[in-house]
Amino acid sequence: MKNILLALFMTSNFTYAFPKKLEVLFVAPPKVSLLLEMLPGEFTMTSPMFALNVECQPMGDGCFHPQLGYIPNEDNKNNSPIKDETPQELKVKTINSMDVDMVNCEKGNYFDIFCGKATKEDTKPSDVEIWVDTSSSMRRVDFSTDLNFCARRTFVENFIKSCSSKKVGISIFDTSKKQMGTFDSLCINHGLNDEGRMKQWIQDSKVEHLIIITDVDELSPSLRSFLEENDAVMRGGDYADVTSDKLKQVALDLGKACK
Repeated sequence: MKNILLALFMTSNFTYAFPKKLEVLFVAPPKVSLLLEMLPGEFTMTSPMFALNVECQPMGDGCFHPQLGYIPNEDNKNNSPIKDETPQELKVKTINSMDVDMVNCEKGNYFDIFCGKATKEDTKPSDVEIWVDTSSSMRRVDFSTDLNFCARRTFVENFIKSCSSKKVGISIFDTSKKQMGTFDSLCINHGLNDEGRMKQWIQDSKVEHLIIITDVDELSPSLRSFLEENDAVMRGGDYADVTSDKLKQVALDLGKACK
């Protein structure tokens, strides 16, 4: 009988760690993008703000489609000069001694020939962690013509400045999660999402305060139930209007609250 009670106690109290505070930001597309999605597929606008295809945002000599990427204008494509197809010399990226010292020996990367040469880092756990979605679906809600800058990067940089009294850890994720390298990696839009894995990552996290940035399409009924059952704070979706241009202010507000 004692063994049964002990087993019940263990399973009820140590099923998973879970963050003390969890906030998830579900970012929605800008209002213009939402309007375009509601219009008929053959609808055209005379304003230069829109391309001939309503789903395609004008850019240069063509337009940018949320899923298909850059599409050149057919007229310009046919009249464009023939490009020189001479193969260019391949530039091989090398690694210097300083780069070697900065290589991290992370789990799953033990095959790296420079593993073990990383500089020692502070092992103190982060007070706050921010997980940033970098899957392809984020292109629809946080697109930028500058590949190195986006609203997600602005959010992280502003939060760190506002929450200077806390140690903040940053990770990026799609179907896998890893520590952020440089800030421009926050603007990647590639890969898929895995709701099951994200739930498991959350359950395994022992951080005091966890903030997750993803797109509104990830707010499925099952994820909603999971977050509600664990008293998570949800921003966006049915709860508020969070677009990429509002992320900066949200970061400042959250940063002030963390002090």
